[in-house]
Amino acid sequence: MTVRTATRRPDSASPRKIANLTIGGALLAGLFGAAQPAVAQTRNDGWEFSLSPYVWFAGVSGDVTLPRGGNRDFSADFGDVFDSLKFGAMATAEARRGRFGVVLDFVYLENEEGFNSPRSIAVRGGDTRLTTTELSVVGLFRAVEQPGYWLDVGGGLRAWWLDTDVSANQGLLAGRSASASSNWVDPLIAARGQVRLSEAFSLTAYGDVGGFDTGSKLTWQAIGSLDWRITPAIIGRAGWRYMAVDRSRDNVEADIAMSGPFLGVTFRF
Repeated sequence: MTVRTATRRPDSASPRKIANLTIGGALLAGLFGAAQPAVAQTRNDGWEFSLSPYVWFAGVSGDVTLPRGGNRDFSADFGDVFDSLKFGAMATAEARRGRFGVVLDFVYLENEEGFNSPRSIAVRGGDTRLTTTELSVVGLFRAVEQPGYWLDVGGGLRAWWLDTDVSANQGLLAGRSASASSNWVDPLIAARGQVRLSEAFSLTAYGDVGGFDTGSKLTWQAIGSLDWRITPAIIGRAGWRYMAVDRSRDNVEADIAMSGPFLGVTFRF
């Protein structure tokens, strides 16, 4: 079976440009930080941990191609997420010691959308189900740290599990179904930074890019959030996340994107 999904992506989002922006931003921030006077930081010599459950209202868009033809459009933007999202589970965990940290991110999204077939009497519409599972492991180094801001740079791996099921209702022909699945691992380079707005509020940005025609042609994401320090151990977060992947291997072609707002809370211990 051949499954192809496609989504609307900015025309400027080429692999080379994204990589240049990521690396260039890290270098500029590093040079700016190096030009500032050194500031002594109070550090905990032991390990510090955090757990961040969150809810991502992610819309997913694309095309699904059935075996032996049959093109199905899959388009569930943020406005449709409450109709298309059937189940989701997600969380981020981080372990840090001094300047070094390791971040794990897990996302499971199950989206389903019906389709019509007004020009066909062979089948009478049906359903398309797309299940996406993602697990990222990223190591980060605190390259810049000042009282009002900091910057982490690093890299890691992102594993994907992608399953697509298409069911067509009975028309002149009997109902039928088709499915395809694929899994792979992509290397990543990443950067994360934060700017403090006040004692209680800050802005955090994260971005990564990977694939490089190994597991996928390209995978990248961008995350921005406003953080509210409720207590030293509890932080509320609200923001927007965009994640995309482009892959064409093992008889499965996927060019999908997930985008939408998220709400979460971080517990430090």
